[in-house]
Amino acid sequence: MSDVEINQMMEVLKVINLDTAIDMLLGDTIKSIESKVLKIAKKALKKGIPIEDIAELTELDIETIKELQAQESEEAPEEK
Repeated sequence: MSDVEINQMMEVLKVINLDTAIDMLLGDTIKSIESKVLKIAKKALKKGIPIEDIAELTELDIETIKELQAQESEEAPEEK
């Protein structure tokens, strides 16, 4: 390999590593946001807000909210 080819390969590797780092950071940020949205939905369920309203406000689908509601009802007896 010539020096030019080696330098080209090094530039490609830098871009790949940068791209991977960005993906990792964005992935963590998205997971954090999703976690917060789920916590908000759980709090809204505890306050008695209708599922349809929670779905509209959080942009979660109704099935996800129903699953959260089922989880909350399973956990509620343990809290007492």
